[in-house]
Amino acid sequence: MQGRVLAEAFEGSAAIGRIPSWESVPGEAGMHPPDLRQEFQDSTLVMKQLAALGYIEAPAPEAAARLRQVRAHRAFSLARVYLIQRRAADALP
Repeated sequence: MQGRVLAEAFEGSAAIGRIPSWESVPGEAGMHPPDLRQEFQDSTLVMKQLAALGYIEAPAPEAAARLRQVRAHRAFSLARVYLIQRRAADALP
């Protein structure tokens, strides 16, 4: 992220350091642990089950078409990121 530390906002002086990337720093990144992560498809099944039980309204008929559109856009965006990173083989699928 570009910018600068507002060091003048603090009383006294503080040492300001930089790191090349947070991706190379060990430790928690604020994500769920791998055993607690859910795939998007799993959450769709849960939503269908909740609708069948009457907890939420069933999705509108056009929701399936919108979901396909969102998935296609997500795949396209991911492919663009891979191409920018010069990872064409990863972009092909």
